[in-house]
Amino acid sequence: MISTSVFVINASLPPKNMKEFIAYAKLKPSSIAYGSPGIGSPFHLSGELLNTQTGIQMLHVPYKGASPALVDLLGGQIQAMFDNIPNVLNQIRLGKLRALCVTSNLRLLQLPDVPTISESGFSDAESTSFFALVAPKGVSPTVITILNSKTNEALKDSNLRNQFMELGAIPIGMSPQQSTNYLELQASKWSKVVRQSGAKADL
Repeated sequence: MISTSVFVINASLPPKNMKEFIAYAKLKPSSIAYGSPGIGSPFHLSGELLNTQTGIQMLHVPYKGASPALVDLLGGQIQAMFDNIPNVLNQIRLGKLRALCVTSNLRLLQLPDVPTISESGFSDAESTSFFALVAPKGVSPTVITILNSKTNEALKDSNLRNQFMELGAIPIGMSPQQSTNYLELQASKWSKVVRQSGAKADL
């Protein structure tokens, strides 16, 4: 399952889309601050990926959780952040935050008019979290096959899918090999981002 986030800015800022934001940020190097729930968090790394792929220099401000970061974003102490859709949807609808893009390659049900980051012209900055069902090493292939089949069958249930999608998640069923390949690809991608940014997880 893929979990996507949304990139939001304080609605008082002039950019109306990602291309305008990138141009705006390049005019103000290191003066655009984005918040995250902490160093090494997915939302921190999403910002570092955006920096490296677009040439901007947003300043990362780590918080002890998403809620205090959101408070400062609404108050104008920081200018931007990546966050899960349930946390910011109401503020977007109230016009206090402006959603510039979603970070996956699929639009969100709750924000159908908000383009994906790929549609915005920055496909290399796509960033998502993911959830996979795993089993201990040594479990028989037969058991793995059964678990995979039942999981993929459950993900076809419309009620379950709708519940996941309301949270900004995209239910995608994969085979065991596809899951392994995807995890390896993501590990390689984000290891590179960590090395480039020097990010370290909070202790």
